[in-house]
Amino acid sequence: MPVEASPDTIIGMATDDDVAKLLFPIGHCIGAYHDLPASNDHFTQVRVRADVNRLSDGQFAIWGLAHGTPDRPPEQPWNREAVLTAARRAGVDQAEQVLESLIDDGLLFETTPGTDFAVDFARRHRLIPLMLGLGNTAEEPWIYSVGMLGMPIVQLSAMAYDLYKWAHLDPNLWVACEGAAAAAVRVGIDDPLATDPLQMLNALLGTLHYMLSPNAVYLDSEGLAS
Repeated sequence: MPVEASPDTIIGMATDDDVAKLLFPIGHCIGAYHDLPASNDHFTQVRVRADVNRLSDGQFAIWGLAHGTPDRPPEQPWNREAVLTAARRAGVDQAEQVLESLIDDGLLFETTPGTDFAVDFARRHRLIPLMLGLGNTAEEPWIYSVGMLGMPIVQLSAMAYDLYKWAHLDPNLWVACEGAAAAAVRVGIDDPLATDPLQMLNALLGTLHYMLSPNAVYLDSEGLAS
């Protein structure tokens, strides 16, 4: 059954700084690398734009958990403490130090929806789709699915689906939100969630882990690939 990402998830989130701040993974996993055949010496490669980062098992565990987990309660913000709690349960050593090092290396990024920090985050990153946009159906025209042929994985609002399909063509996510909002105004839409780029961004951040956890998208650094 596909995960439904409501555009209103962010509404009602606690305002305490430590709770409201969300943690996102940056980069695309391109697999493990083994130095020799049948060797246990390995690392996992995570690509950010043209740079390939080599992650140890502990680093990869934290980076992976930052995507979110399928059993996360909808009301729980996926923040630093949620990731550290999941990491400790998984037996990751020195989880907090590893998390901090990944932030320093640009492989994790914290931001708070509804603030200037959220816009800064959007200006620094791009949203890249990894699955197929399956569209909507006559039975539920307000729901748009993403996944594989015949296998919807995530269900999105029209606004989130529009960004899913097109945001990767812009140099960063904030430019994508501004462009989508301007297009909505041109065709006569008056819903602020579709016409106000800041409201659009905040709603997207509230549902982004639903797209990240099944690897329907990844976040890359800003700037179009050459």
